[in-house]
Amino acid sequence: MLIHLKGARVIDPYHQRDEIADLGSKTAASSGPPSGPPARWRRMTYLGKIVMAGAIDIHSHIAGGNVNTARLLVA
Repeated sequence: MLIHLKGARVIDPYHQRDEIADLGSKTAASSGPPSGPPARWRRMTYLGKIVMAGAIDIHSHIAGGNVNTARLLVA
């Protein structure tokens, strides 16, 4: 899907970017303002919203039976 994020605050420390801008996305990688036929783009207004890469913290906590037992003993 082609997405156009309009008016978002784009924060990208790697490229020293902190500005209000329009973004177009064709895949996971973002590009500049959208190009191509307007009918193909899903437009979303992001005024007052922040867009930044890597702002999602994906992690998990895995504990087996022995770890849970040890936690009970420590408490």
